[in-house]
Amino acid sequence: MIENLGIKKYALPVGVILVIFCVFSVMMYPLLHAEPKNVPLAIVNLDEGITTPGGELNLGNQMMAQLQNASPGEEASPFAFTVVATKEALDQDMANNKYYGALIIPADFSAKQWPAMQATMPLPGGTGENQGGTPPPAPSQDPTQQPSDPGATPTPGTEPTETPAPTDPTPGVDPTADPTTGTSNPTPEDPNQGAGPNEGPSLPPLSEDSPVMGVIINSGKNPMIGQTLETGLPTMLMAKGLNADISLINNKNLGTGFGAMMSGNVIVMPIFMMSAICAVLLGLILRPKKETGVGGRLGLYAGQLGYAAILSALISAAAVGILTLAGGLSVPLVPLSIFLAIGSFCVMTLFLGALDIARPLGILVILTCFACGMSVGMLAKEMLPDFWQSWIYPWAPQRPIGQGAASILYMGGGPMNSSTIRLIITGAIGLVLMILASLLGAKKKVALGVDEDSATPLAKVEADTLVQPFVQVETPQEVDLVAELSDELPGALEAPQE
Repeated sequence: MIENLGIKKYALPVGVILVIFCVFSVMMYPLLHAEPKNVPLAIVNLDEGITTPGGELNLGNQMMAQLQNASPGEEASPFAFTVVATKEALDQDMANNKYYGALIIPADFSAKQWPAMQATMPLPGGTGENQGGTPPPAPSQDPTQQPSDPGATPTPGTEPTETPAPTDPTPGVDPTADPTTGTSNPTPEDPNQGAGPNEGPSLPPLSEDSPVMGVIINSGKNPMIGQTLETGLPTMLMAKGLNADISLINNKNLGTGFGAMMSGNVIVMPIFMMSAICAVLLGLILRPKKETGVGGRLGLYAGQLGYAAILSALISAAAVGILTLAGGLSVPLVPLSIFLAIGSFCVMTLFLGALDIARPLGILVILTCFACGMSVGMLAKEMLPDFWQSWIYPWAPQRPIGQGAASILYMGGGPMNSSTIRLIITGAIGLVLMILASLLGAKKKVALGVDEDSATPLAKVEADTLVQPFVQVETPQEVDLVAELSDELPGALEAPQE
């Protein structure tokens, strides 16, 4: 076959290199540009609030608003917080695997933060901070004097009072001052006077007395995102002067090392590649001839499915062996093996259906799924580029394989889960393609039969005369008879006819 290409055969290796370059460039792009964006997290406020001279104050609500809305010019947070009303509702959502993690504002958040915030507030009439927490001295002014009276005469021996600023309606007296201490008490709506519109409360530095925020991380939803949250959330809270109490859920101990964290994602590649190669081989081994009818084609396609079921069990065993024998991990063998066998069989059915319609179509489907979908099976949706999130993530067959395996490995799920349903839909699409392939093959047969019947008798006779029978002489008598006839035949042809 290659010899028939002539000089073009020397360009074949270059073409292979270009194809591999394109395929792996598309496959590696999401992996090289992976970064968390809008990771869904929950936040619940248990803060009971406090009563201040200025009114009721709940710093937990202000903290939630600050986490949900970034200040102008502030770098966008990779987390997207959703407010949950109660702790019970949060527990239910985490059990349903809805969020990657959650923040819990404690009940004493305002009670602990308010005294520390007062100690760091600017002194009245100055620019410094009351770092020691000592209230500023009361103003040296006669409380009976009416400073607003413009005609008041200053007492002899004393300096006249300073002219108040035009924007201060009551010069010398802070309208929000605590009458017992003279210190300024901001209103609950704005605990930090002079702060920007969206800056939120200016929290004091981190200390042992700082409130402790509860942090829940769902490690099983995606181990890579979970690892990011374990370092990202405490760092974010520390920058706000808060401590973090981290608790992990769905954190299965499969083994040590990076492979234990990525086992549910790494297993996608061997399952996909072995299934694709076996589908190509089955499409070549059990390929119907052109003259095969609908019934014969369906029989061959049924044989493909039967052989694919056997191979999918072997592929599942090989993939589990990679995790256990090569990786040294401890995995639930039975549910994982059943799920991976179902996934391999469904993927092979899809590829077989495309190959049965046309081999170029099948190869194109396999290369497209490999190039575009491999990163979807290995990364969380929130780490993919926007194009992959919108156009590749919904249909890529690697996605349910990776998510279903992670559900079994980290969350104790069974072989039948939501990912299994998606894989069954993928296999059903392959069955539809097989039925279409059988119908298209029958139409080709009918067209071929019409061409044969429309041939003219003369053409058939001429075709028959082109083939001369070959007679093999085996006995001496037959040799003598042929020689005698050969000697007499020229004379008979030359004899005159009367």
